[in-house]
Amino acid sequence: MGGRGGSSGQTEPFAKFKNATNTVLSALERYEAGNEDWQTATWGLLQHNTWAVGIMDKETRAAAEKFGLDIANAGEHIQVVDVDIFHANRLAHRKNGMAIPKEYYLKMPEILANPKAIYYDKKNKSLLYEFDTRITDPNKGKMSGVFVVKVGHYKVAGGTKRMHKTLSKVRTALLTPASALGNENMYVKIK
Repeated sequence: MGGRGGSSGQTEPFAKFKNATNTVLSALERYEAGNEDWQTATWGLLQHNTWAVGIMDKETRAAAEKFGLDIANAGEHIQVVDVDIFHANRLAHRKNGMAIPKEYYLKMPEILANPKAIYYDKKNKSLLYEFDTRITDPNKGKMSGVFVVKVGHYKVAGGTKRMHKTLSKVRTALLTPASALGNENMYVKIK
């Protein structure tokens, strides 16, 4: 028996998150391929399971506070909820060429720990954790990936009733032209 959390037999710290993410994304692929209807594909999967996938560093927390985000109540942990992984990889993102490949979801903890850059999105009042991809769009050029971290008050599942919680969470993920993040009218580079 281990200490906190017991012995799970998993050696990798984010193994449960990665296994669940794989399951959610596979269900979405089955649904979109027409192999299963929506209810069958998602049955029992989307239960508002939440995982801590990163820690916001001191510099980013200070910037978030400066921009008026409720970082004091949200805390330093960055979390992700299973329904948000599903939301981020939905068909609309795939059709528009905005969906990030599955491999980057599985690397989320590593990317959040060591992003290429972090921006504040003025319009959406969120933090963008940028990472390199090997993707080039013929019309848009080199594409960067971003994990969009929202800081605020959310309804989350809590047993048989819903409860409110303030947290920092990855709300979505998408591909964007790397050059777009340099638009100072929309984004402020934190680091």
